[in-house]
Amino acid sequence: MSIDTHPAPESLGHRRNRIFKLAFPAILEMCLHMFVWIVDTMFIGRLGAQALSAVGLGSNIYFTATWILGGIATGTVALVARHHGAGDWNRCQRYAGHGLLVGLLLGIFILIVAYPLKGWIYDLAGLEPAVKALGVSYMRFIIPGAPFLLVAFVAGAALRGSGDTRTPMVIWGLANATNVLLDYVLIFGVGPFPAMGAAGAGLASLIAQVMAAVLLMLRLTGPGASRLRLSVSSVRPVDVRLLGELVSLSIPAGAETLLMDGARVFNMFLLAELGSAALAAAQVAIAAESLSFMPGYGFTIAATVLTGQHLGAGKPREASLDARQSMYLALAVMSSVGVCFLLFPRPIVALFTNAPEVVVLAAACLWVSAFMQPLMAVTEVFCGVFRGAGKTATAMWVSAIGAWGLRVPLTYVAIRFLGASLAQVWWVMVFDWLLRALVSFFLFSKNRWTDSNI
Repeated sequence: MSIDTHPAPESLGHRRNRIFKLAFPAILEMCLHMFVWIVDTMFIGRLGAQALSAVGLGSNIYFTATWILGGIATGTVALVARHHGAGDWNRCQRYAGHGLLVGLLLGIFILIVAYPLKGWIYDLAGLEPAVKALGVSYMRFIIPGAPFLLVAFVAGAALRGSGDTRTPMVIWGLANATNVLLDYVLIFGVGPFPAMGAAGAGLASLIAQVMAAVLLMLRLTGPGASRLRLSVSSVRPVDVRLLGELVSLSIPAGAETLLMDGARVFNMFLLAELGSAALAAAQVAIAAESLSFMPGYGFTIAATVLTGQHLGAGKPREASLDARQSMYLALAVMSSVGVCFLLFPRPIVALFTNAPEVVVLAAACLWVSAFMQPLMAVTEVFCGVFRGAGKTATAMWVSAIGAWGLRVPLTYVAIRFLGASLAQVWWVMVFDWLLRALVSFFLFSKNRWTDSNI
């Protein structure tokens, strides 16, 4: 790789503006996704506990599977960003096209495997027949959306890799608005539409996913397409070596999601031993914590894209400088959210529940969460840098070390042997993020990630 040892001087303000230009649309996109999740929960909650359980289990399984296989989007964004930086638009188009092909095939795989098992999932969980019936009606609609959702994931990743984070934000905003509107119409029945209940929520999600995939593909292929314009030649002939590069970068990203979700589910089973109020408080605290995830996600996306583009252009020093600025900005924003958690934990959790016991427990957890925020900023941005550099396995191991090397075993010991309270268990998560922050900072400082030649 050729290295520019004398880059043109650049003001700090210009550098930060470039980061914000990429991060802000990604932050808004994440806010929209969170809004839809909250509204979905509110609407389904009005149907009763059985519907909430049915949709909750089904959606968790569906979206976990799509996020794991959606690791192909991580490989796509890294490779498109790298070749965008090198000015090789033909390679950008080829990687984007092959990524979309893999995403489509993986979505079809989910459809073929999951659709016949949609009822068995509820039998395995031991839920009553009424819940199973509601869940199957929901899954019957949402599972066919998998090919469209994975295509949308990859198409959005390709656009971000080319430096366009605004288009995915706008399109997902339209799709999410459609989802919310159709949720209300189809769940409860409005005008000529019958009340479909849980099935209506599934149909609304399916339509939104199809809409996002179609609009993103039109942006990549239709009239007025972006500079990253795709055509049949983007995937013909199929390049096995190119597919291998995509898959080799994407497997660790999918494994990272699997490891993190596995740790989360395992911990939830452990927290259930503290009682239903504690489990409910944990869910509320996690939902409240998500307020800080949104800015962190945006700066992580910016770090990923800029790292790939700078390394592709042979400018590792610029990649390092932008990475540090992305981290500083994420640190400032997420630490500010942490201060809010310290000062106003009860008012924040009261937005999610009015059960007095749950509010007390969740507020104690949220207060502890304040100390995680700067640690999460450091970890997430530097892991985004590793992904942009093609070191997706490094990001996976950082997550695995914290989640399975520390959080899961310490939570087990704290609950089973030390009789820890929920708030005390929450301190385990602080130590988890501290370990990840130290490891990711050490690996970033070694600068070996700049040697990636994907």
